[in-house]
Amino acid sequence: MPKTCAVLTGDLIGSSRAGAAVTSAAFEALAQADRDIRAWPGEARAPSLERFRGDGWQALVIQPRLALRAACLYSAAVRSTGKSAATRLCAGLAPVKAIPKDGGLGAGEGEAFVLSGQGLESMPKALRMSARVSASARPDITGWAPAAFGLAGALCARWTPRQAQVMRHLVTLDPPTQAALGAQLGISQQTVQDHFESAEGPALLAVLDQMEGSA
Repeated sequence: MPKTCAVLTGDLIGSSRAGAAVTSAAFEALAQADRDIRAWPGEARAPSLERFRGDGWQALVIQPRLALRAACLYSAAVRSTGKSAATRLCAGLAPVKAIPKDGGLGAGEGEAFVLSGQGLESMPKALRMSARVSASARPDITGWAPAAFGLAGALCARWTPRQAQVMRHLVTLDPPTQAALGAQLGISQQTVQDHFESAEGPALLAVLDQMEGSA
């Protein structure tokens, strides 16, 4: 029986103007964020994020309730590499025929892949995140997902690289304390808190926690 998952299809914004070095740094950050997500409970079976068509990428999140958290982590990772670095993405929340293995995500089949790819192609330029949900999904998911992704994308678009660097660590599951993160980044706990609050981190995490707890 097909399993409902989340496929995230994205691309970098303005990569041709930013240059090869910025693009390379962005994809390195995406890959590291993806490795972090694969360490989340239940996500180890997913294939690694794949790059395609130069500045495009695709990832699979096995548990759809974690899709928005993953989307925020990918966005923060890219933005943390510099002020000219940004990505947009569309999540398809729908069944996949099987979790791809040997062939990677390129071998993936199912409605989630179709919805995600089509959604990115038709996404208005003003949006940074969007979601398309299968008609077979639970009604509550159908209702919250597009709105939640759109709002989260608007917040991510406003982050400075330093705010994104802080959020990249605090939006993940089992995040470090602010004091520990400050020590890791070489800044004070108060500075971490200031960046977290100016990035609207408390509101975003409250939405993620509520959504994941009720999904």
